[in-house]
Amino acid sequence: MRKNMMLGLLTAIILSACNSSTVSISEVKGAPKSIEKEAKAAYDLQLIQDGDNQTYLVYQTSKRVSADLKQKDDVITIELDESESESKTKKPFIYKLSLDSPNHTLKVFINGKETPFDRIKGQ
Repeated sequence: MRKNMMLGLLTAIILSACNSSTVSISEVKGAPKSIEKEAKAAYDLQLIQDGDNQTYLVYQTSKRVSADLKQKDDVITIELDESESESKTKKPFIYKLSLDSPNHTLKVFINGKETPFDRIKGQ
């Protein structure tokens, strides 16, 4: 009996972990060539979806950037914070977004100020 209870509890834990919703953001150092090619220098903040349904956020700046992501219900807030200047020329910071559903609302804040995307591209 005790074995069955432990097996049932273990199964419930594994199943609940598989069904949990996860969203995340991670900086990509070696972005896919399709994303590097698709990112346009004329736009600072871009959202690009590649052919494999992967979503990337591209932010071009001359400063260093740190990114954080928070989720509340179906709203995902991405916070980009710039720090000291890295150089005088802009370079792209590319982040991969892992989303559990395509029906999220994305809000981006740069240094605490809500900022709209300059460009959104799907493939």
